[in-house]
Amino acid sequence: ASAGTTGGGATPSARCLVVNADDFGLSPGVTDGILEAHAAGVVSSVSVLVNAPGWEHAVAALRRAGSTLGAGLHLMGVGFSALEEVLREQFKKKGDAVVAENIGVARAGYDYAAGHFTAFPNALPKTEHRYAILSGNVAMAMGGAAAGVKFYCAYPMSPSTGVLHWMAAHARKAGIMVRQVEDEIGVINMTIIADMPRPSLIKANPPPDVARAWACPR
Repeated sequence: ASAGTTGGGATPSARCLVVNADDFGLSPGVTDGILEAHAAGVVSSVSVLVNAPGWEHAVAALRRAGSTLGAGLHLMGVGFSALEEVLREQFKKKGDAVVAENIGVARAGYDYAAGHFTAFPNALPKTEHRYAILSGNVAMAMGGAAAGVKFYCAYPMSPSTGVLHWMAAHARKAGIMVRQVEDEIGVINMTIIADMPRPSLIKANPPPDVARAWACPR
């Protein structure tokens, strides 16, 4: 479980909550429920079970998400040919039909973004390396830092621990206060209290989660 806030007297419109759903792929019913929650604007992140009984059903849903990947590349200033090359290599063992389907979906997302959105002013930098590896956890952590997150607390549990690792490693440079607590309730308590106006008087009482949260400077 994890939560963050921009702090510093942020207005409600500036706050961001990432809701992660576990067990995507556990069964068709669980997967569909997560997709419905995502469509309703509740769930914004998922953890995928690649060896669960409902994996094939989840794969079909992820394949449809390829349009989002294409749109993201446009916004980052990356040409579609780079994604097409990766998709061809990734799915070549599954046959031409699967390759064409994935490229078509990604192309649709890329073209839609190109026609409706303006790319970021700073394109993704090119290096001498053929591939750039960026995990979803690192991408989410970097996105939070770029968006102005100033406070991050989390309970370390796979698969979201990578976000905590990145935040802790870059906390000083990015100006982000990072705190690790012992359970999900502690995360919620610290986040709620950290987003309150700075108190002129601090008083620590049990339970310990709340006491530590009050003692946490903003």
